[in-house]
Amino acid sequence: MFLMRRNVLIQITLLTMTILVGRSAMGQKVSLDYDKDTNFSKFATYAWVRGTPVPNETLDQYIILVSDGMLEKKGLRKVEPQNADLLFTYHAAGDADLNIGGVQDPTYSSVGGVPIEGQTVWTTGGAAPARLIRKGQLAVQALDRSSHKIVWTGTAGVTIKEKRGEKLDQVDSALTKLFDRFPPPANTK
Repeated sequence: MFLMRRNVLIQITLLTMTILVGRSAMGQKVSLDYDKDTNFSKFATYAWVRGTPVPNETLDQYIILVSDGMLEKKGLRKVEPQNADLLFTYHAAGDADLNIGGVQDPTYSSVGGVPIEGQTVWTTGGAAPARLIRKGQLAVQALDRSSHKIVWTGTAGVTIKEKRGEKLDQVDSALTKLFDRFPPPANTK
């Protein structure tokens, strides 16, 4: 029953996004960075790890739910973090700039399954260096769990409005623009 409700919610959300995005997508600036040596076609599964979420728990869940729908449309299947090919995280810079550059490995596979207090075990690698996320931006990162590096980062400017409908329109627009560019085109060397 839960899965059926979840799928219906995803379908309604995606339909609503399709209708609303045309109206709100015009002014957002999106930037992407990715590891050009990564073969994105090898990834089949994903999971979420904690980044810097929006303070509103309902909006946080909405961002992940909408992103799940978009990733599933790309052919990725959501699994537990220890079984995922890719780990996704997002960072929302609301009232202040954020400096992002690494993430805790939820499986602690790189340190033998033992968490090391206060240390980030996955650092930026490849094409996604540590970066500053400016106030009002939303950044989504994809981390290759096997190589322990960030392989894709998309950033969109999102000035969150107070009205619920406008807020959701802005988030939908930003996520649509980001995930329209994921995965990046295959490198033709």
